[in-house]
Amino acid sequence: MIQVRHLLLSVFVLVGSIAFAQTEIRGKVLSSYDGEPVGNAVVSILNTTSNTRTASDGTFNLDVEDVGNAILRVWSPGYYEVKLALLGRTNLEITLIGEGRANYVNVAEGSFSDRNSAVLSNIDFRDGAIDVEQSLIGEMAGMRVLNKSGMASEGGMMNFRGVRSFEADNAPLMVIDGTPFLPDLANSPIIGGYARSPFGAVALKDIISVRLLKGAETARYGSLGSNGVLLLQTSAADDMETVVEFNGNYGIAHNYRTVPMLNGSQYKNLLGTIGMTQFEDAGEFLAKFPFLREDPDYYYNYLYNNETDYQDAIYRNAFVTDNHLRIKGGDAVAKYDLSLGVLSQQGTLDRTVNTRYSTRLNANINLGGNFDLSAVSALTYNTGRMQEQGILPATNPLLAALHRAPILSPYAKDQLNNILPEFDVVGQFDVTNPLALLHTADFKSDIYDVFVQGNLGYQAKPNLRFNAQLGLFSNYTRQAAFIPGVSSHTIVAMEDGIALNTARAGSGKNANISWNVYGTYDKTWGRDAARFGGGIQGLLNSGEYDAGTGRNTSSDFYRTLNYVNNDGRLFYGYSEGWNWMNIYGYTEYNWRNLAKLDVSVSVDGTSVTGANANRFGLFPAADLSFLLSNMAGFRDINSLNNLVLKLGYAKTGNSRFSSKIGQPFYSSQLFRQLAGIVVGNIPNEGITWEDNENWQANLIYSGLDQRLNVNLGYYFNKASNLLNAFPVSPVGGIEHIYMNGGEIHNRGLELDVNLTMLDKSDWSVNWRGNLSTLHSEVKALVNGADLLMRQPDGLTRINRLGEAPLSFFGHDYLGVIASQSEASTLGLSDFRNQAFAAGDAHFADFNGDGVIDNEDQTLLGSSLPNLFGGTALQVRYKNIHLQGMLSFSKGNKMYNGLRRSVESMGNYANQSEGTLRRWQADGQVTNVPRASYGDPMENTRFSSRWIEDASFMRLEYVTLSYKFGQHRINFLSNSEWFIVGENLFTWTDYLGLDPVTAYNNSINFLGADYGKIPLPRTFKLGVNIKL
Repeated sequence: MIQVRHLLLSVFVLVGSIAFAQTEIRGKVLSSYDGEPVGNAVVSILNTTSNTRTASDGTFNLDVEDVGNAILRVWSPGYYEVKLALLGRTNLEITLIGEGRANYVNVAEGSFSDRNSAVLSNIDFRDGAIDVEQSLIGEMAGMRVLNKSGMASEGGMMNFRGVRSFEADNAPLMVIDGTPFLPDLANSPIIGGYARSPFGAVALKDIISVRLLKGAETARYGSLGSNGVLLLQTSAADDMETVVEFNGNYGIAHNYRTVPMLNGSQYKNLLGTIGMTQFEDAGEFLAKFPFLREDPDYYYNYLYNNETDYQDAIYRNAFVTDNHLRIKGGDAVAKYDLSLGVLSQQGTLDRTVNTRYSTRLNANINLGGNFDLSAVSALTYNTGRMQEQGILPATNPLLAALHRAPILSPYAKDQLNNILPEFDVVGQFDVTNPLALLHTADFKSDIYDVFVQGNLGYQAKPNLRFNAQLGLFSNYTRQAAFIPGVSSHTIVAMEDGIALNTARAGSGKNANISWNVYGTYDKTWGRDAARFGGGIQGLLNSGEYDAGTGRNTSSDFYRTLNYVNNDGRLFYGYSEGWNWMNIYGYTEYNWRNLAKLDVSVSVDGTSVTGANANRFGLFPAADLSFLLSNMAGFRDINSLNNLVLKLGYAKTGNSRFSSKIGQPFYSSQLFRQLAGIVVGNIPNEGITWEDNENWQANLIYSGLDQRLNVNLGYYFNKASNLLNAFPVSPVGGIEHIYMNGGEIHNRGLELDVNLTMLDKSDWSVNWRGNLSTLHSEVKALVNGADLLMRQPDGLTRINRLGEAPLSFFGHDYLGVIASQSEASTLGLSDFRNQAFAAGDAHFADFNGDGVIDNEDQTLLGSSLPNLFGGTALQVRYKNIHLQGMLSFSKGNKMYNGLRRSVESMGNYANQSEGTLRRWQADGQVTNVPRASYGDPMENTRFSSRWIEDASFMRLEYVTLSYKFGQHRINFLSNSEWFIVGENLFTWTDYLGLDPVTAYNNSINFLGADYGKIPLPRTFKLGVNIKL
């Protein structure tokens, strides 16, 4: 019996010694700068107490219990941390990457890691940027960010991988600190052509990272995640020592793009040509414009002897200042991060300005008993004076400046040619005085944004955690406009001459209340590891805008709705309210560091669906990653850092459309100058959310000590069950009802490259770039019929099976009928049976009936690009950094409504130099039709004449900076000083002011140039200080 006991004890000791046997691993840690050893680096095994430091020659020895499963962690000051799966290896060579390497966070944790989600860290935000959109331009494959205009605070428009909906939102979902952020991005009901920046409520300097989710993780947001998800993380309260940071930049912006317009003599010549088509008797014409007699004794010649450049008159050099102060600190119990910011942004359009005041307090509190609390409170106040944009000739200063006769002075004059302080009146030319508009019209906007968030955490076990989060975003907007004219007669009367002055006012409020209760559990099984997570989240969203407009106060002194006439007074607005709830779960399974499987599933419900529809849906997703670089035959290749094949599928939905689509409502309408209530919608109570399925495959490579990084991906997206605005009989009092049934396919290639060509302690050169292709096609429509979309200025778009969504649709312009004999041969007429003559436009007669009408309209191209992306180069010599970025787009078309307005030659507005080529004599070959008052043959109708190739390449910025090390002057230590030039050059064949423009935040209006202020060129000086 004693022998048996001794035998069992020996076996136990033997098994125990085998189970806990330690293996010695050896290695060497080198620097990426010069390949030299890194001494005193910390080397440890993750989740154990086993650790050591490297010797002066960079070598280390470390005993490891499980060399097959262990994760090695290496860190040294001035370098990024490295985590490496041992996978049975006992002899290692590890290269640490210096913290100065550009865009390295995206290499280690973003596009070039198995996460395959682009991330932009605040250390890689471009110097001098004042909003999030500026920092994102050209940075992430698949996502386009376009500046809407040069109007202060308009920001940019975002789109990810094409058109995925006809009626719902196409922009990525924004999530800030875990809270869905859904601001009101509609065009202002008060200020024409103004749409606020999507990130107007957030100061860029409060953001520490932006990540774009496009795989299985998007399914956790169910019917909100179909367009990708942008995760924004604000500055964390994680410092126990007091830290003071100051960021400031100060610059000047100027407009450098103008339209070449006719000078005084050229304008008079055109005026005479147009006038003789309105008046049969020259005497009548000269009675209207007597100065054309060229009579030196004409008393009022002094009013028409000017040579005014109105474009120059409306612009100014504008100052931009951005100051941001941050104070961080705390102790073991509580930490805080407090920021204050002031952004003052003058517009290059005179007398426009926006000022943003922001403050944010982030705090982390250790409550004890395994409980902790993180809290956020933030307030932003924007106040601005704007001007209207778009095809609004009476109130858009840009159009007024282009149309105003150059022979007129902006100011009144006396007979001695003295300039008087009063502004000149509209006169017989019927064009607004742009300077009077800038100085006397008033467009004000005040916007308040509040964020409040709390996240209570409980660490039940080292591997088990629970959180409960509650967030609130609240917005209040107050806007007012007054357009004078009763007293001064300097601005064209609107509403067909009835409105001598106009007052508008409106206020809106928008609130998102979100909650999320969730937990995570980590588990390991030998060489396998997994994280399980899940929760329930919800969103209560409400929005309302109430507005009114009226006209003809007794004088321009009275500027509010209190004083307008009853005739024409109108009240309008909108009210939205909807709820969303989502139950989600996910698993991130790591099989022996050789493969990873991420599975997500959510059950999602939303109240925007119809009352009779099933309001809940199932949204599954999975990503499978093969970690090829960890497999036999690859893992011992020192030059190979990462090689991943990732395959993914995600089903999401899109419920981000108006809650009113499935509800009955009424709207106000003027009838005989009195406001009344009419039916606004006949609801389809069976509508539901739109479905979105995404397949993608990526091959990710990182090698040569992570100097060369490539991510090549292919995606296919199927958006189905899409809402279509289906036309109905006008008997119902509405134009259309909404029905599910559309389908769009998007596919393309995405390429990300990050190349460090040189990485020395004194010199480094880094190049990065991304390129995306896009093919978007309509696959299904309700009843298969074409759907036409009528937009301002006669712009027409079409959704047609087999074609790109939102394609331009109109007449095909073939040129000008050169002679009367050619006109007779063609034998074309319009729908009124009026014959096209010499000098008229030649439009294609597709059905061959000799009549140019709507039956002859055709596809004219798409505003979507075939290819787009960005590329950046950074060069460093010691502490001097030089960096620049190009963005580009190829194949996208643009409707040049601005050029159409200055080449129409149908009234007495000034026109562009392009009209010097107008047809004037029989037999003349040209591409510009004849001038004719009123354009009776509709030569300027919407056609391919106004659709242009808007491909471009833009030098977005060039930055030169110097970073101090330790300095005897404290505030210079670790500070950065820089100069930057923004929007420096644009290479394009587009004839408008700027090929980079968007009318609003909706992709439905992408490619519509309605005469917005171009983005200015800006030069800045700046400093970043950390104490």
